[in-house]
Amino acid sequence: MKRNPIILFSLATLVGAGGLKAETTVACQTATVLDVQAREEFEPVSVSTHGTQREKANGKKEVHVYSSPSQKKTTKYAITVRLSDIVYTAESRGDLFWQFKPTVFVVNDAVEACVKKDTLILKRQDGKEYKAKIVRAERDPQGADGGTTDESRRAGAGASSAAAAILQVVSSPANAEIEVDGAFTGHTPSKLHPGAGSHRVTIRKPGYREWSRDLQITAGEINLNVELEPQSR
Repeated sequence: MKRNPIILFSLATLVGAGGLKAETTVACQTATVLDVQAREEFEPVSVSTHGTQREKANGKKEVHVYSSPSQKKTTKYAITVRLSDIVYTAESRGDLFWQFKPTVFVVNDAVEACVKKDTLILKRQDGKEYKAKIVRAERDPQGADGGTTDESRRAGAGASSAAAAILQVVSSPANAEIEVDGAFTGHTPSKLHPGAGSHRVTIRKPGYREWSRDLQITAGEINLNVELEPQSR
């Protein structure tokens, strides 16, 4: 039976904009922690094969071979920060013994941050660095005050309010690719800031049918929960 995805709407406010290419280098400066997430995943390690053999009544031998994949559980972290007028989302693995966990950072706290190529670097107060690969960068109109007059500030505030929108995407199974308007934006689960308006959202994962819908996103928060269907064999 085909299951329909559940789309829940709830009010919230935050700003967002379309994705853009991460800057190659950004000098270290104070950033704001917007979100920290941890998720557990199972990764394939190897495949073990074993067989059984039995003799049938007619004297012929019957052999059965079984294969079972071996998996290990890993933890992956995603952290989102606002650095100047750009919001960066970066991901890291939890099995890197030389690196501390980003869960030490507190949402809405200030943190020293730098960007070097595709790497986000955050510094603790003791000077130790946390490094993660940038998977998304987007312009945040509220990150910097570009207005010079009351009129321009009011106009900017109105535009920001019109574009304010959050898209929280969750899928079953997790770690599926997310595309918004044809651009890769990360893996599920993720919190996106696509901006208000009509957007084409696509979710795909190997072995499952592609899910795609046109969503009309308004100011506030949309929680998108998609259950992917296995491909027919």
